[in-house]
Amino acid sequence: MRLPQASLVLLLSASAAFAQSTESREQSRTGPIPPPGVAPKERMALAPGARSVLIDGVPGYLWRHGCGPTAIGMVMGYHDTHGFPLLIPGDASTQTAQVDQAIASERSAGDPGHHEDYSLPYDDTGTGLLDDKSEDPPGDEHSHDCIADFMQTSWSAANNYYGWSWSSAVIPALGGYAAHANPGFVSESREYAMNSGTLSWDVLTREIDRDRPMVFLVDSDGDGGTDHFVTVVGYAETPTRQYGCLDTWYPADEVRWCNFLQMAGGRPWGVYKGWSFDPDATVFVDGSGGGDFLNIQDGMDAVVSGATVYVRPGTYTGSKNRDLTPRGKNIIVVSTDGPDATIIDCQGLGRGFNFQGQETTACVVDGFTIRDGSGAPGGGVRCYLNGSPTLRNLRIEDCASTGNGGGIFCGVGASPIISNVAIAGCSATGSGGGISFTTTTARAENVTVHGCSSGANAGGIACSGANSRPTILETILSGSTAGAGLSCTDGANPTVTHSCVYGNAGGNGLCGTPSENISEDPLYCDAGAGDLTLRTDSPCLPNGNAWGVLMGAYGAGGCDTGVPDPWDGEPAVLRAPYPNPSSAAVSLAFDLSRAGEVGVSIHDAAGRVVRTLVAGRSMAAGPHAVEWDRRDDRGREVPGGVYFCSVALDGRRATGKLVVLAR
Repeated sequence: MRLPQASLVLLLSASAAFAQSTESREQSRTGPIPPPGVAPKERMALAPGARSVLIDGVPGYLWRHGCGPTAIGMVMGYHDTHGFPLLIPGDASTQTAQVDQAIASERSAGDPGHHEDYSLPYDDTGTGLLDDKSEDPPGDEHSHDCIADFMQTSWSAANNYYGWSWSSAVIPALGGYAAHANPGFVSESREYAMNSGTLSWDVLTREIDRDRPMVFLVDSDGDGGTDHFVTVVGYAETPTRQYGCLDTWYPADEVRWCNFLQMAGGRPWGVYKGWSFDPDATVFVDGSGGGDFLNIQDGMDAVVSGATVYVRPGTYTGSKNRDLTPRGKNIIVVSTDGPDATIIDCQGLGRGFNFQGQETTACVVDGFTIRDGSGAPGGGVRCYLNGSPTLRNLRIEDCASTGNGGGIFCGVGASPIISNVAIAGCSATGSGGGISFTTTTARAENVTVHGCSSGANAGGIACSGANSRPTILETILSGSTAGAGLSCTDGANPTVTHSCVYGNAGGNGLCGTPSENISEDPLYCDAGAGDLTLRTDSPCLPNGNAWGVLMGAYGAGGCDTGVPDPWDGEPAVLRAPYPNPSSAAVSLAFDLSRAGEVGVSIHDAAGRVVRTLVAGRSMAAGPHAVEWDRRDDRGREVPGGVYFCSVALDGRRATGKLVVLAR
């Protein structure tokens, strides 16, 4: 927008008025041209021969109704052109009309945007604050549709004159706008301050080295008060430490180099605070050094709720790879290659995971072997004080508790979902060699507990407490060396359905509210060698019981019993998705052993259905293929990450894992 001459005069007078003021230390207060006394960019160029690091490709934008939204706009524009589309409409590499609208929308009186609702009427320190649509009554303004809206730039209700923004609005603007532009992204923003030491040289160089531009709030004229937001794109040592920034002023793409020093009177371009932004809070843990972090706890600490921590294959040991806790955040911690390849070896010095911080079932741990854990209560995993995660695709082995719950302890309001988990060789001096449910409504489905022991009550699953109402579904409790398969004490009343309890030293009796269960040998392939998959003649396979369900954590294994399989093999066989990993569309090929109604779906790492590709369609026997275009059921492109494809026929399901690359 070309401002009227009177508006430029107003902005110049505002800058001049505040050149003598230091009242505001958290606010920007500049206009579209630098305040008096600010050195030209050519006088702040990089010294010849200086060693510098600069992020390539950060677009330069000119001041657009505020330096704050403009600086954030450049951060969004960079990420939009480097793997995270839809943050900025159209081409974000240059300042188009669409870019301007994303920074601060401007339309008309009949269809108002940010400019009409908040910039008008133009005000400054001379006019005093003039009321705009941010004032009561609520609801007469447009819905947030640009960065300036989320930053409350120019809002009179926030004590902002035209173009001004508060530092406290930076994180809401970064996260709020990113979620508005592309709800599929889980972004992370962090604030750092010079006066507390959190905004350090190490933080600056780390972010730039990772190609993540930052936003700084600075004192451009050295009067001792904050006045301007900039986009930080580089660093240099001359040997003086400097930061390089795009300052929203003409020329937009010319980098200004400034000393990296704390703001103080007489120190132009001193820094007050800084903010980092990661549009994809996903991190990779790789103990071999090929990821973002070496240790699992470091990766968990680095992300925000909703983010995913991917753990690559390896055996993880040490203090940062046991007693792992999400600290109350609902994050997903998933191995990229499953429990056989990804082992958490606690070495008898602690348990695998500890949940006690209000985590919900949206907090997921998926695809690990937890070995040689120790803790009381809970030798392998403890869920306590409302810590209620989803535990999925785990193998917990040789863990011990000097209290209750050799494998898993759930108590005091904790109600996790435990699904496709095998617990073997675990022990408790108290109750529940495999699992202890105490005052909980937890859910255990498709769980195998084998060869565990207890010094009191069940070696399999022990339930206690009048308010304990767990659900035990399609589970196998077998081979306890001390204790029953299942016990109920102190008024506990579990619901036990379609489960198998067999071969337990203390007995196979059921308690609580049992329905449609069996007590037959599950026929493992080789339990003595740790193979708890099932023989094809097992009563725990869908073809072996009256209800057509799979009991336990594993289906049929590779062992040959010589008994013909009445199913003549798996009804559906899913071939490897191609390409995998993929940055584009994915082809899912599968073979059907017979005709029937088929379902094909894509699931995220938390098990939620992302896209239904085929729903109950009749298909003939033979080869088939469908294509997934990386979009969810609402037509939005999904973010990078681990996904699962599923083909279902006759109540049985074939699944495969695929990795979608960010783009």
